[in-house]
Amino acid sequence: MAITLKKKNFAKSTLAADISDIDTSLTVATGDGVKFPSDGPFRAVLWDSSYGSPDDDPGREIVEATLSSGDTFTIVRAQEGTVAKAWSAGAQFTHVLTAGTLVEIEDEITSRPAFSAHKNATNQTIPTDIWTKLTWNAEEFDTNGDFDLVNGVFTPTVAGKYLLIAIATLVLPVDQAIMRLCIYKNGSSHVYGVVNGFSGTSWQGTIVSCIVDANGTTDYFEVYAKHTCGADKDIDGASAYFMGCRIE
Repeated sequence: MAITLKKKNFAKSTLAADISDIDTSLTVATGDGVKFPSDGPFRAVLWDSSYGSPDDDPGREIVEATLSSGDTFTIVRAQEGTVAKAWSAGAQFTHVLTAGTLVEIEDEITSRPAFSAHKNATNQTIPTDIWTKLTWNAEEFDTNGDFDLVNGVFTPTVAGKYLLIAIATLVLPVDQAIMRLCIYKNGSSHVYGVVNGFSGTSWQGTIVSCIVDANGTTDYFEVYAKHTCGADKDIDGASAYFMGCRIE
């Protein structure tokens, strides 16, 4: 989801020619095309020039317009509950901030899914030198219901760019061992965090983060860990997290 409707101040003109109730383009007065947004669609209102403002015209029509060339616009008729009708040359064509434009902005602001999952203080044993998917036992929050706690998979249903972060700590590793943490995308490694050659056997943790594109339908993300301790070791259940949010 993204904001697509464009805005520009003081964009107003009149129709250069009649249009019917089924026409999908219109032309404004010569030279006035530059007054309107040129880089995408915008909402405008058609209204009879005998009225002082579109508020006063009961037959006003909201259209979605896109500059085609010069002073000509393609239009999608009868937007936001209005009805398409024929308009005569000289009718007003005004770019306005409509309820639909505001709703699009509000939807973009509120459609920022976020989640935070953790192991709920339950350790997970992983074998040596084998990439092992981390499991998650609880959620702090999951604002859009996109995190599958049973399978440990985040599948965002809103397309966009996401910041993902994974944190894990290995309990009592072997001296000079290596720990790797990886965020997987669609079943394949995407970005790594690595601790090379532990010094001693104190608990060792690593963090991996990335900004990723998600298509909002099929893209999914998981966390995998691997170590070279030569024997099974535990991931600390009190300090392991997988979290993320949409940032764009």
